[in-house]
Amino acid sequence: MKRGKPERYLALAEQIRRMIRKRRLREADRLPSERQLAAQLGANHLTIRKALKVLEEQGLIHTVPSRGNFVGPKPVSYEDRPVVGILFPDADMFFFDILTQLETRLHAFGLHPVVHITNGAREKENEALDFLVRTGAAGVIAAPNEACGERYKRLDMPVVFFDAFIPGLAIPHVITDDYRGAQAAVEHLMSLGHSRIAHVGGTDATSEIRARAYADTLRRHGLSVDEACVRRRDYSRQWGYYAAEALFVGTPRPTALFCGNDTLAAGALRYLKAQGIRCPEQVSVVGFGNMPVALDLDLTTVSQPCSAIADAVWTSLRSLIEKKEAVSATKIATELIVRKTTARCG
Repeated sequence: MKRGKPERYLALAEQIRRMIRKRRLREADRLPSERQLAAQLGANHLTIRKALKVLEEQGLIHTVPSRGNFVGPKPVSYEDRPVVGILFPDADMFFFDILTQLETRLHAFGLHPVVHITNGAREKENEALDFLVRTGAAGVIAAPNEACGERYKRLDMPVVFFDAFIPGLAIPHVITDDYRGAQAAVEHLMSLGHSRIAHVGGTDATSEIRARAYADTLRRHGLSVDEACVRRRDYSRQWGYYAAEALFVGTPRPTALFCGNDTLAAGALRYLKAQGIRCPEQVSVVGFGNMPVALDLDLTTVSQPCSAIADAVWTSLRSLIEKKEAVSATKIATELIVRKTTARCG
């Protein structure tokens, strides 16, 4: 028996499926609107709607009323517990970028982030956790303070750590490869002939890893660590400025700075500019994070892919909320991005 042509909406469903693959859309990413799809594919919106229904029945997409169509199967209902607590140790741009990425994913599932800035204070972090328990939050995403380990251990709700974790707790965590990232930064400076390399950083657990990588890399290449070249306090632009000031008042001056994040590097560059010290002709500077400010400053830095971090964090939290097994530890690779703040040592 001669078969007729496949229905138009089935062909459109296949085109939309190919578009999702081509654009590399991830779970919870929003699709173009029905009107936009109709214009792109040359079809009326009713046929587009039938095509989307096919994909929804196949579990490839789901519809959120009044919000649109999203990649991935229909999520469980979170209407009874719509809040997710997000705990940051400070207001660094890296955390803001992570929040932006997470909010998109949470919003697609009808979840709302409640953000707490703990400033590294144990009492404040414990109070935030108590609040989230009282309000019946669906879960917690935290860059944790190790001093709060006992409170997290007693917490009876889904928790995912990121950027840092607390050893000994069976809580899934997502971190970047801070050690290899810092190692790549220091080795890049050494490849340019720098041997007096200073380090400006913070004091949290992540900072400890980056500082250790800095020291280990110098020693592996036969260089000693001069404690006068190490300045660590907090991840702020002000500290970057004052740390650079302290490093350049004495002699011999460093010929390169490895900064623990881009915010510190921005502060250090502001000091160098104020003093007429040319970068990179006289001093090379490397940051960490690859935040928007790094692009503005043409800063050589180590890239932390925030989208990949947010994807892994949300995947783990969703698994826990839905009472499924989550990956216990995820390490995201870093990449050195060479721009115009590093040059061969003169």
